[in-house]
Amino acid sequence: ELDQGKTNYQAGTDFENIVRDSLKFLGFTIDHAHKGGAGGLDLFCSKPYPLVGECKAGKKIPNDTAVQLLNLGTLRLNNQELLKKTAKLIIGPGEPTKQLMDAAIVHGMAIINPETLEKLVKLQSQYPNSVDLIILKNYLIPGQADQEVEKYINHVSEKLKLRSHIVHLVKKLIDNRDNHTVGVEMIDGAYNFSNPPQSLTHPELHEILIELSSPLTGYLGRIKGTDSKSDCFYFLRDLPMD
Repeated sequence: ELDQGKTNYQAGTDFENIVRDSLKFLGFTIDHAHKGGAGGLDLFCSKPYPLVGECKAGKKIPNDTAVQLLNLGTLRLNNQELLKKTAKLIIGPGEPTKQLMDAAIVHGMAIINPETLEKLVKLQSQYPNSVDLIILKNYLIPGQADQEVEKYINHVSEKLKLRSHIVHLVKKLIDNRDNHTVGVEMIDGAYNFSNPPQSLTHPELHEILIELSSPLTGYLGRIKGTDSKSDCFYFLRDLPMD
């Protein structure tokens, strides 16, 4: 039994480390003073906003998880008011008990499955900086939050598909012409007949074209005109979608 207990402890520690690494990859600043373990807070992230978390590797997420998180969070933050504003997260593959679910809703704790966290990591890995942690916070609703986080992932994916479509359209327009640039007016006209993922106004399309031609993204290049209607763009690299 001692060996089994040690195995469970090790499994829990390994799980904590995976969760911690995943959150760090997404852009959270992890306070490494908190290593979890017996009597310790599993997770504390200080930026971009405070987040406290408990990791539960077992088949069930026990009743006392919410109490643990509240107590340890209070000890860590040493400020009851700050704890109320702090994001609270419970991560585990098991099913939360009804009592825990009720407590999580009352105390504003989001419960998510590791698979949901893995999907966020995959999105961030394929499209660096695509996960906006400030916006993600709005989807970490009290109680079981997997469906809400999935909504966020789908929302980001749709935005990426739209941008991929626009990059491909610019490339196609240039391939069909002798000139290596194409004007925003021509892109706007062609966009409406390109079976677009969504309709866009001219200013909306222009804004996305500028975003895609930023040095930080670098999918398109831009030759600035005298006004927004005389800008020209050219293709630099693909934005592939799975």
